[in-house]
Amino acid sequence: MIRAYGDTVLVPHCIEASGQVITVFDPTLHEPLEEQPAALDSRWIVCKRPAVIAGGELHGAMLDLNLDTEVGTYLAPLQLKANNGILVIDDFGRQIMTPEELLNRWIVPLDRQIDYLTLAGRKFAVPFEVKVVLSTNLDPASLGDEAFFRRIHNKVYVGCLDDEQFDWVLARVASAKRVELTEEAAAHLRRRARAAGDGELRAYLPGVVCKLALAICRYENTAPKLSPALVDRVLDLYFARTDARSAKPADLPGGHAAPGALPSASHYEHDAALSGVAP
Repeated sequence: MIRAYGDTVLVPHCIEASGQVITVFDPTLHEPLEEQPAALDSRWIVCKRPAVIAGGELHGAMLDLNLDTEVGTYLAPLQLKANNGILVIDDFGRQIMTPEELLNRWIVPLDRQIDYLTLAGRKFAVPFEVKVVLSTNLDPASLGDEAFFRRIHNKVYVGCLDDEQFDWVLARVASAKRVELTEEAAAHLRRRARAAGDGELRAYLPGVVCKLALAICRYENTAPKLSPALVDRVLDLYFARTDARSAKPADLPGGHAAPGALPSASHYEHDAALSGVAP
């Protein structure tokens, strides 16, 4: 999504509130331009728009100021670092903090584009100019009430893929990861994926398959080429196995079965998604 933006933004190194310094620029999240404008105020840095992703590890403290005891300054919360960019809450509903806690924390910022932080017992306002994306495979009705979802103006259902879409995703991911595809790889992967799951093709699978295929090829010091045989090895490793009688041991170099091999898979969790983008 962030690739849809072709421009840059100004990110402050720090801001000051109540006499305290708050660090905003984060080299792990912000990508500065290699050449900064010569006339630029040194308090700012030109960066690509940030894309910040938080998953199940998200908790309430990450959305508030945190004191860095080593240097005596405060660290900005995720949403402040994501300003002028995108903040993705992945697997919404599975965080350490409950959906209700997150929704209550952001119901005003989503509506007014202003967030309120607390420092030394005093509240102060900061911009909330960030596109918030909530992705989930849970029923949206179980995650929040109507008042919250009114503030999420766009809801997009992401369903399963057809054969052509699946092959396109696989080709794109393989190209990005520099994995060569044999002529039969895509069709074989589709057949195996449908047999192992509920008959549907999921958008996440090409990325997982290419990642595991690369790991196998690097371990065995072979060229990264995804063939039907390698697809079988990858899927036998990836899908959970539950039926010991139908188990097929994973082959290792030399034709030996992996010790303690588990049975083969029957189902993988449905991953329909709801995405909400704040105005």
